[in-house]
Amino acid sequence: RNDFSSQLHKFMAHLTDAQHRTVGHTVLYIPDEGSIMASPRAHNDKELVQRLEVVMIHWTRQIKEVLAGQESLESKDGCGPLEEIEFWRAKCEDLSGLTRQLDQPGVQRVK
Repeated sequence: RNDFSSQLHKFMAHLTDAQHRTVGHTVLYIPDEGSIMASPRAHNDKELVQRLEVVMIHWTRQIKEVLAGQESLESKDGCGPLEEIEFWRAKCEDLSGLTRQLDQPGVQRVK
């Protein structure tokens, strides 16, 4: 059961990422294990902790990719000031969205 759940969360995280990346947004997949995570003994459930670690590793990769995205602008030749302004506006919007997501209760329960 644990392996299946871990693989399902991993798949859902990749699917969520791919869906929103097409429009330039980074969206964190939040697993729906609220009733289990709300339990005061949730940190003792090794299988739950392992499943949530998989999700957090994916979040870490997503955030690193967003932060490393500046290199893609630097590699473009002939990029003018308007393109650079648009790039940084989009980057700011994406990072602000990540900040809002990290403050959501679902994410806070996983942490």
